[in-house]
Amino acid sequence: MEAGTRMTEITYREALKLEAPVFIDVRSPGEYAEDHIPGAVNVPLLDDEQRKIVGTIYKHEGQEEARATGLKLVMPELSEKVGTIGDLEGQGSLVIYCWRGGMRSRSMATLLELLGHDVYKLRGGYKEYRAAVMEALEDPEKGISFPPLYVLYGLTGCGKTEILQELARRQVPVLDLEGYANHRGSVFGSVGLGEQPSQKMFESRLLQALARVPAGSPAATEGESRKIGRLFNPERFFDHLLSSRRILIYDTVENRVRRIVREYAGTGTPEEMLGAVHYLGRRIGRSRVEHYSGLIRQGNYEPVVEDLLVRYYDPLYRHPDGPSGEYWASVSSGDIAAAADEIEAIMYSKE
Repeated sequence: MEAGTRMTEITYREALKLEAPVFIDVRSPGEYAEDHIPGAVNVPLLDDEQRKIVGTIYKHEGQEEARATGLKLVMPELSEKVGTIGDLEGQGSLVIYCWRGGMRSRSMATLLELLGHDVYKLRGGYKEYRAAVMEALEDPEKGISFPPLYVLYGLTGCGKTEILQELARRQVPVLDLEGYANHRGSVFGSVGLGEQPSQKMFESRLLQALARVPAGSPAATEGESRKIGRLFNPERFFDHLLSSRRILIYDTVENRVRRIVREYAGTGTPEEMLGAVHYLGRRIGRSRVEHYSGLIRQGNYEPVVEDLLVRYYDPLYRHPDGPSGEYWASVSSGDIAAAADEIEAIMYSKE
């Protein structure tokens, strides 16, 4: 499909077939932050406060007054915004979208077309994109086919994430679920990481990663529960995860403690660590919380981590601490590079 002298309206699937689509999100920064088409550039017609003002006027005074107010708010910076979008034209085909393909994207796309730019408007806007994401992830008939997965399981601190990172450096397809969720999947999972994305953004990141796995290729990922922090794995994908080949990763307690201290203490603050310990209070008892808190305030993390592993996390997850015939394969993570070698060989074997 070629853009001509007229604005062309296309669907999300049609946009993906363009040689180099450049998605321009003209929604407010808050809408964009919640979720957006991967790679989209945010050039908001209205900021969050302006959008709220227009919405209030629409509710109480009607559409015409809301349009007039919106135009007054947009005009002072319109030339700059048009220039910002026009500068992106050299990167590919401009595809403008807003919430549902309404006035914001139509107005901007029409103006750009009048100024001589070739431009597409996304039919249905973000709402159509979001529907396409949900269909791809959840629809058993119309959804995407998930790649064969090799899923790493193991006790806390055994190096699963490091192995996935090493595989990714080698260009082996990897699904970093904890990375997409910005959470390590435990009570301490948010330490040093900040806020999690929205559920919608998590699903967008997952679908984008799945789309990058070459056809017919397997991918490696880490075993997770349905919930990662406050986010949920899509049900159809989670079912696929549970039915995939499992690889057990194991290591010594000493190595696991060092790995956890390096990762958590190196990125988080003592206050975050204390908050996580206090969250466990009902499960580990007040006296242990006070003992751990004193050690954390002293910067003495090792005994806290080791005690939590042995007394709490290992009994909770109940993975073997050595080779087990219950898994497709068992791999020691004492040497991360060697572990990645072994897993890569397993993934691409003809067995």
